[in-house]
Amino acid sequence: MSTPLVAYSDSSADDEPPPLPKQLKRKRSAQSGSDLPALPQAFHDLYSTNARISTIDDPNLHGGRRRQVPHVEGNWPSHVYLEWRPSHSETVVLADLIAAAAGAEEPLRPEEQVHSLLHNDLDVPLPLHISLSRTLALQTDGRHDFLDKLSRAIRRTAVKPFTVSLSNLAWYPNHDRSRWFLSLSTARPETDELNGLLRACNATAIACGQPILYAKQEDDNADPLPDYSAFFHLSIAWSLALPTYAGSVERLWQRAAQSNVNGMRIDFDTVKVKIGNTIHSVDLLKNRTEDTGRVLW
Repeated sequence: MSTPLVAYSDSSADDEPPPLPKQLKRKRSAQSGSDLPALPQAFHDLYSTNARISTIDDPNLHGGRRRQVPHVEGNWPSHVYLEWRPSHSETVVLADLIAAAAGAEEPLRPEEQVHSLLHNDLDVPLPLHISLSRTLALQTDGRHDFLDKLSRAIRRTAVKPFTVSLSNLAWYPNHDRSRWFLSLSTARPETDELNGLLRACNATAIACGQPILYAKQEDDNADPLPDYSAFFHLSIAWSLALPTYAGSVERLWQRAAQSNVNGMRIDFDTVKVKIGNTIHSVDLLKNRTEDTGRVLW
């Protein structure tokens, strides 16, 4: 449980706006949005990031969270990932799971408070993701080269759209243990697509002088195709410290096994590449790259 899974800082830590007064927050409705048609993916990409409010690491602006990658002028924080936007019914199930995790049998210290990753402070649903890279610091003149190399590497994998299922629930720390994440582990997909995409992303990171995710040099020497299936996950909540009741998540997962959580099937057909505040998409189906609708080659 103590092994950190991802040495990256999620975008909300850097870009989150200050919370609104409670009286301005919209109330959730169990029926809201359930009958509305889905918005085009390009729309989500255009409005998926918030305006940066500070380049200084001020945890007071982010609920006590600290940057994992310091802001450096001229660097573009970047991240490669698979995005999942849970449906309304799936969000309700996940919210119940988080509420159960937050409703500990013993009092929580302030730093143990559990914060959901399902909605932002405006109560807008947020996507969840499976990381395929660490947070990368791309320089201005290397952004397009990285995206081009990555797109070609993903195309060479010949990975087609695939489906994953969930296999476990646990708390995991980030790289410096400044935050803990309540995460749903994913089962290895039928044709090992996650490992294939990770190898493409790590190869591109190495070619561009960036750090790699999960893989270690000694593992690469021992096995040309190491299996990191146990590391892939979707974080659904966070806390500044490991809650003292952390062992109870095993009981929570047993309850989840009797609910709709472990029966969820998540489809992926696109790899997302966030460079600065721009989201690019690499389509697994048509093997082409888009920048919010613009074909790059």
